[in-house]
Amino acid sequence: MRYLPETAALLNSLDWVGHKEDVYLLHYRLPDFFIQQLNKLDYKVIAHEASSEDVQKFGCGDIMQRKRYYYAAEWGERYDAICLLDADMFFNRTVTQYLAIAAKTGFICGASLEQKRIYGGENPHHFARGKPLLEKEVWAAADVCCAPLFLDAKKYKDYLRECWLVYQDGHPDNHFKGPDMDIQNILTITQNLTDQIVILPNLSWVGTNEKMLKPYTFVRTLVDDRLWCDNGEPIYIVHGQYYKRKWRQTQVDNRHRCAESYLGCSERSDGMAEQAMNTIYNRFKKMLDWKIRVPKVAYSEDGESE
Repeated sequence: MRYLPETAALLNSLDWVGHKEDVYLLHYRLPDFFIQQLNKLDYKVIAHEASSEDVQKFGCGDIMQRKRYYYAAEWGERYDAICLLDADMFFNRTVTQYLAIAAKTGFICGASLEQKRIYGGENPHHFARGKPLLEKEVWAAADVCCAPLFLDAKKYKDYLRECWLVYQDGHPDNHFKGPDMDIQNILTITQNLTDQIVILPNLSWVGTNEKMLKPYTFVRTLVDDRLWCDNGEPIYIVHGQYYKRKWRQTQVDNRHRCAESYLGCSERSDGMAEQAMNTIYNRFKKMLDWKIRVPKVAYSEDGESE
């Protein structure tokens, strides 16, 4: 329920951009009024409710974040390519071309991480089944965000399943304790898949670390009614908890501190950031009210949108 508004905006935005491919919705106890609205969309949504046994054993959050890889391997076998998503995303453009790229080339396409990571070694969070997944530390040049992730689920079935199995095996003592994004990137190393990764620009595909609020990259709406960056980059997906007022303000505050740190000034760029946040938030609200509707109430301690 915490991400109910974001999920509505995600599904609505896919309809808004003209998406036609099937969408699988992994959930736990979504309200009936929400499920009953799925047929309003101009594409097929297959809703799958996680089992109470799984949720009681592992927790709802870990089932949604980690077991989605396992389900992607199972459900994805009937398609040429799939795209893994998070609930707190919304679309600005269709991504059918990127599904075709993944299907025809066999590459894994994912958005770049701004803050590159070192994996493995003695990091206890990178152990699984009682031993390190990587004996020595590895700096991963090809690490990517956990979503969106375009790939052929048939070709990478073992990779996807293992993202879940290293967590499931030995639970709760010896399971993998790092984030879902870490295991995804560690397995690209251990399974020799690094050369199969095609890195998509973070700015266009997730916009993390306040990229869409900064000078030269802040978001605008142009004549085609799509979101663009000031430097001309197209926006495909926006990632963030835009329903939550506290989250939005934190992004603006973080960008302010960044401007002060890098440039020693922030007054003009603060105005740009506020303008960009309002642009993105207004688009989010449009997606929130497109076809599927949810009550405008607080779904978490951070409070409701307005």
